[in-house]
Amino acid sequence: MGAVSSTNVSSAIASREVWLAREPWVSHRWRTALLRSWLCACCALANGDAKANVVMSATRVIVDLPPGNTAIRLRNTSPTAALVQVWADSGEKQSTPDTSNAPFELTPSLFVLEAGQTQTVRVHYDGGPLPDHSERLYWFNMLDVPSREEAPTSASDAEPGNELNFVLRTRIKLLLRPADAPGQALNAPEKLVWTIHEGTASVPATLSASNPTAFHVSCVQLVLLAPRDRVRSLGTRTFAPGETAHFAWEPDPAGATSPASNADAALKSETASSDWNEAVCHAVNDYGSIDTFRAQVNRETASGTAANSN
Repeated sequence: MGAVSSTNVSSAIASREVWLAREPWVSHRWRTALLRSWLCACCALANGDAKANVVMSATRVIVDLPPGNTAIRLRNTSPTAALVQVWADSGEKQSTPDTSNAPFELTPSLFVLEAGQTQTVRVHYDGGPLPDHSERLYWFNMLDVPSREEAPTSASDAEPGNELNFVLRTRIKLLLRPADAPGQALNAPEKLVWTIHEGTASVPATLSASNPTAFHVSCVQLVLLAPRDRVRSLGTRTFAPGETAHFAWEPDPAGATSPASNADAALKSETASSDWNEAVCHAVNDYGSIDTFRAQVNRETASGTAANSN
């Protein structure tokens, strides 16, 4: 997450104050909790160890089109109530309910979830048909604002120290899937096509992975395999429908890391490219489980001639 300036934080708090003023049903207690916690959201979002009290029933939301409707359940696992706000975005990590323009209506979008209770949030797509029959990727956001502890009833009950409340934002994939998309989403990872493009004395070798399907492929771990149990990690990546990702093939520079552009990732290896003959993708399926798919790595010579790996 990028740095957040004091100006942006002040603007965010101000916008929350205006927004809360338009919601007469929100009590003063919840207004105070939200406004005092909003500043802490910047820290909580950057803290990977933070744990949300409100949990979701799925790791991704899938909306089939038609009908364009689905639902997800939220459960409050904490012993106190929480204020919850949900919204969708089109990929803007810094989006808010006021700035998002994703074509979805979420109801309810703001509610109090009591301790141990469950709330169903309905997701409705209100956009037009998809002309290319391919899946679209959006994001489902949930803001979890815990309630403050009740004030002590007497001076003897009070303990010294300051209280710090955190707002936690959870963001998961929201996939809009047309019914006429060809193929099956569960089989999409095995369709990835891996090719090593052999280099020359002046042109380095490269590795590409193409997704010919109409579905997104979310790989939580990508590795290349070579004889003698050698493994080379390619990190994590989501392949969009029709996307071809290129990985640069270069030695690992001493004391430095190679930058990766938005279209390329860095693959570092001091081993000949022809040795790597198998790619393994650990992909997340529609149900949140991880499936393992293996594929042969093809080779293409500098002249454009295709050749199979040994």
